[in-house]
Amino acid sequence: MSAVGRIIRIAVWMLVSAAVLTRGAHAQASPDSSGVPKPDSAAVAKPDTAAAHTPAPAAAPAVATPPATPAPAATTPPPATTSATVSASSSAPLQAAGMFSKGNKRVTGTLGWGHSFNTDYLLLGIGAGYYLANGLDVGVDFEGWLIGDPSIYKLSPRADYVLWKMKRIKPYAGAFYRWNFVGNGYDDKNSLGGRAGAFYQSRGGRSMAGAGVVYERYLNLDERFGSSDVVYPEVFVTVSF
Repeated sequence: MSAVGRIIRIAVWMLVSAAVLTRGAHAQASPDSSGVPKPDSAAVAKPDTAAAHTPAPAAAPAVATPPATPAPAATTPPPATTSATVSASSSAPLQAAGMFSKGNKRVTGTLGWGHSFNTDYLLLGIGAGYYLANGLDVGVDFEGWLIGDPSIYKLSPRADYVLWKMKRIKPYAGAFYRWNFVGNGYDDKNSLGGRAGAFYQSRGGRSMAGAGVVYERYLNLDERFGSSDVVYPEVFVTVSF
């Protein structure tokens, strides 16, 4: 009976041990309330201490790519403005003054017949001038009063104005001052005067013939030389360039 009892005790002990082991295995494999099985604390891998304290390698700095420069917008030049304004001077044709135009020069040859110092004279002269403005001429003439006695030579600064807008016949008027160089031992005399007449323009427009009347008054003339006032005609030819 003791052997049977010992066998029964051993069997009971084995059954109890198997039950305890079976319960422990179920406890380890049973899921928690969330339904996710918990791993055994011994099975949880602990991170390496050295690996935990080693800082992660620094990331390479990102290369900043500059933003693409936008292409400059094509600038279209503004359209050219066409002025429709026409000045009155450009719409009307300018009337040319011809040989009497500003800046022109002239050369004049003169022929006349005069009476002075109680004597008749043939006068020959030459002159030159310059047009300061259209029709306004300033110049100097030299005349020789010949054949009579005493002989007289005259140097005359002068100024004349021509009515250049007239068609073929162009009237003129002017004034002068004269130094009279008297020969045969007589004293030189001074005089002043004026002239008036008209030009006749040639077809080419660069030469003219004219005729007029000259009035001259001698200053401080001795009575034995006759009248101080002299009037005589003149005929001339003028070339302008």
